[in-house]
Amino acid sequence: MLKYDFHVSKTARQKYDFDQSLFSITGDLIITNFSQARLLSNKINRKRKFDGLIDQLVTPGEINAVGLLHEVFHFLIRKYEQDVNPGVFKRASNFLEEDIGEKDLSNILLSFVKEFPPLPVFKKEVSPKKYLSGSTGDKPNTEIILEELILLHLENRNPAASKLKELFSDEMLHKKTKYTELIEKTEKFFDKEKPTGIGGMHLFSLLKIPLITNPHSLEQQLEFIRKEWKIFIGDEIFSRLLKAADLIKEEYRLFIKMGGGEKATPPVPVYPSPHQLKIMGVDEKSTEDDGDLHLDEFEKFSEDTHWIPEVVMIAKNIYVWMHQLSVKYQFEIKRLDQIPDEELDLLAQWNFTALWLIGIWERSSASQKIKQQTGNPQAAASAYSLFDYVIAQEIGGEGAFKNMKER
Repeated sequence: MLKYDFHVSKTARQKYDFDQSLFSITGDLIITNFSQARLLSNKINRKRKFDGLIDQLVTPGEINAVGLLHEVFHFLIRKYEQDVNPGVFKRASNFLEEDIGEKDLSNILLSFVKEFPPLPVFKKEVSPKKYLSGSTGDKPNTEIILEELILLHLENRNPAASKLKELFSDEMLHKKTKYTELIEKTEKFFDKEKPTGIGGMHLFSLLKIPLITNPHSLEQQLEFIRKEWKIFIGDEIFSRLLKAADLIKEEYRLFIKMGGGEKATPPVPVYPSPHQLKIMGVDEKSTEDDGDLHLDEFEKFSEDTHWIPEVVMIAKNIYVWMHQLSVKYQFEIKRLDQIPDEELDLLAQWNFTALWLIGIWERSSASQKIKQQTGNPQAAASAYSLFDYVIAQEIGGEGAFKNMKER
């Protein structure tokens, strides 16, 4: 079965420095998982912040939603061609070649491949013309590109995806080819073909429904698909739709509803200065007996600095993590300085910039005894029941921690 991901223009790839490893074999951008979506949003937002386009920052949830819509539409098209109307894209290609003309059709397909190059074309391993003359699996690349053109048209007509339109703009195709005519004639062709089997609707009308009914919300478009097409999309896609909705809601709670300003910046607490307290008539040394004020020591807090909004943190329970790494690397890992460089490199490749180690302090032996006496003989002391705020000797102490920190 063919794997479809999200197309992105050559210009956007170069502008945002999208790494080639983010692309599938067809050259489309892989954004239907959260880690890749976070990586891409970071690259896009970094450039847009530099350009002063703060109102155009995007969230991983938005990127993931657009990619998931793209994949759902491909899935429905494949299901339609395989189960309802075999060979329909071959007939569509023949129809367009006769109606628009072989030369103009070839120009549209070739222009798409140049503007949204598959990875072999982007890497200059094969020319655009040679790619079009070949196949991926048992499907001619001309039919694959026709399918991509349909989805490109829909994505550019989706108001909810406007902040990402730069990645997949079809403006050049409109200006330099008969792309507009191709889309119009393709829609008329499918309107005369067999309906999809979903509500008796023809293909184009079916794919437009989520966008028409919910034009300004990617979340609602995904919700429409989840509720209305559940029996057609299967359990795997249904599960991913649920997770995508959760990601969007989480971002809304953290960065929008709570007044965080930029979507990548959570709200920062503000405390009054000593001068402001005096204006308010409050003595910062006050120790009034009524219990309302006890400002013997003025609040201390870290100043917001440039790196704070850009942190991408992963948390690891240290004993669980070291056990997992022991299994993975096939040797015992019990100290922080034994954690392999390869694992730290992997976290960096995943775009994490901070590592939160849970359970590294010296733990209370009493906690372990209580757990064991209450029926868990293999239990370790609780990570939150501490003997002292020093790095536990069991995991190598301060020296092992410094080693890991430097690496």
